[in-house]
This record gives sequence, structure tokens and C-alpha cells, in this order.
Amino acid sequence: LKVNNKPMVWVYGSSNLTFAQKWNSIRINKGLYIIQKEWGSEWKSNTNIEDSWHQYAPAGRYGITQTTTKKYSSFVSPGFYRYHSCERLKRCDHNNDYTDFENALIQMKNDGAEWHTIQTWNEWEECSGIEPSVEMNHIEGGTSPFTIKGVPYGTKYIDLIAKYFGPTPVE
Repeated sequence: LKVNNKPMVWVYGSSNLTFAQKWNSIRINKGLYIIQKEWGSEWKSNTNIEDSWHQYAPAGRYGITQTTTKKYSSFVSPGFYRYHSCERLKRCDHNNDYTDFENALIQMKNDGAEWHTIQTWNEWEECSGIEPSVEMNHIEGGTSPFTIKGVPYGTKYIDLIAKYFGPTPVE
């Protein structure tokens, strides 16, 4: 993906101004379009050093990275937890009610942010094997750490995303 003919790079590890300045230098020297992860509230006073900003917070159903003057990016999450840990955001498919996810998509569609993302899509370690996949068991230390637990999820998440962000139908 390119923006203004510059390759786009999403940076995850941002944690302070020094890190952001390092990536800004790379951005300038290599001609990249950088979307850096926000940190605390300090990033808001340094928005001139990056092209755009994002937040990685999949334990929330919806979030937006913005200042008082600009909406940079927003996200929705289908669910999040790490194997063998507490569930931090219940997956919609557990009870076959996708209302929360759909409402988050609607909010994201209408929020005016420059970038929209789906977080933890098929990131197996965070138990987000969404589609196309099946629910899996995770067994630590086994020769086969993942075994099939349930039936295929189908395409409900994809169908909802397409409903709000898919191509406009031709009439």
C-alpha cells in the first residue's frame, strides 16, 4: 500500500518521543509514509513528526486515535484474549450475537478517521483465528499445540465488514 507514492509502514512499538523521532528520521531518509502507534498523551504534542497515528488496543471493541483537530485512525476488534489467560473482550461468535461488533463497525464507518482497521484478525496467539477458521484448542508443549475444537465460524465477520466497508453495488 502506498500513500502519495510512498510505501506505508505501520509501526507498533512506539513508546516514547525518542522512538518516534527515530522513526521520523527513517521516514524522511527513506521516503516512507509512517503510521506510528500512539503512546500515553505525549504523542499529541508531537504530531508533526509523523504522517499518521494509530492505537493497538484489541481488548476494546472500538477505539479512535485523534486530537482536537484531526482524526487519524480507528479500529474495531472481534475479540481478544491470550491463550491460558482471562478473556479480555468476549468474541461475538461465542453466543452467535454479533450486535456489538456490528455497532462498532457502524461507529467506525461514521467516525471520519483517515484509516480504519480490524485488530487481531487471525492472530492465533491472541485467540483471534476468526475467518475462515474453526475454534481451536491450544495445548502448551505438545507436539501438536493446536487441535480443532469446534465447527467452522463461517463468514459472519467478513459479511458484516463487507456490509459497511465493501464496494458500492452497481445498479
